[in-house]
Amino acid sequence: MDTQKAISDIFGIFHDGGVEDFKGDSNKIVLKINCLYLAERIHEDFELFYLELETVEKLEMECWTSTEEDNVILTSWEDIFAGDIEISSSKVEDNEVIVYMYQRDPQLNYVVGELHVKAKKAKVFQHDMQEVNFKFLDKIRNSYWDSFGKA
Repeated sequence: MDTQKAISDIFGIFHDGGVEDFKGDSNKIVLKINCLYLAERIHEDFELFYLELETVEKLEMECWTSTEEDNVILTSWEDIFAGDIEISSSKVEDNEVIVYMYQRDPQLNYVVGELHVKAKKAKVFQHDMQEVNFKFLDKIRNSYWDSFGKA
């Protein structure tokens, strides 16, 4: 599978998950993603995942404001992850991943945006830092959504 497609699919798994924190540099960045509804399917005490992106070639956020002329592009990772951002969906376009995000911090001047990502490799770790593969994540995601609203 193409790397950018794989990264897009990983972000897509974390629908409604929030990016709580990040650490790293362009060689490797780790995003702390709170996605309780998936994490607790692995273990009742788990709340989050870590998404590790290696050799990051692009990571910026195009922020949409109420008027198009006020839209901004954030390139500082501190600024990108300063808000209360939540993953909606993702796709690959022009060989980069576009992640549609909601931003809920009222102090910031935007509510939605596109996170543009391009990296050479991605790994996902569950709450206890054990690596998990995409097929497993996809299985627990599908299990969750198949049972959604049936309890």
